Amino acid sequence: MVDKLKATLLQYQFRLSKSNPSLFIYTESSTAIYVLMYVDDFIVTGNNPTLIKSLVTKLNSEFSLKDLGNLDHFLGIEVRPQPNSALILTQSKYIRDLLTKTKMDEANSISSPMVGGCKLTNSG
Repeated sequence: MVDKLKATLLQYQFRLSKSNPSLFIYTESSTAIYVLMYVDDFIVTGNNPTLIKSLVTKLNSEFSLKDLGNLDHFLGIEVRPQPNSALILTQSKYIRDLLTKTKMDEANSISSPMVGGCKLTNSG
C-alpha cells in the first residue's frame, strides 16, 4: 500500500520531503498540503480545507480510507489545536504513561541530572 500511495501522491503533484521520506508536500501559490505516513496511518493537513477534502475523497476512492476525525494523538505525541489555528504538540501523556509503566511516576525530580561545575575532558 505504501508504494501505491507514494506513487499516487507523486501523481497528484506532491513532492517527497528531502528531510523525511514519510512526508509529502504539495504547494501551489499560497496553498500548502502535507501528508505524513507511518505504516498504514497517515495525517493530511494544510491551509486549504476544500483542497484537503478533495484529496481525501480521491484517496478514499483508491484506498478505502477510514477517517478517524480530528487528530489528537499520533505516535505518542499529543496534538492540541489552538484558536489561532496553531497546534501545540506535546509528549507529556506519553511521558506520564512511560513513568507509570516503569513505576517511576512517584520518583522525586531534580533540577539537573548532573553535578554543577563538572569539567569534561577528552582524556580517560
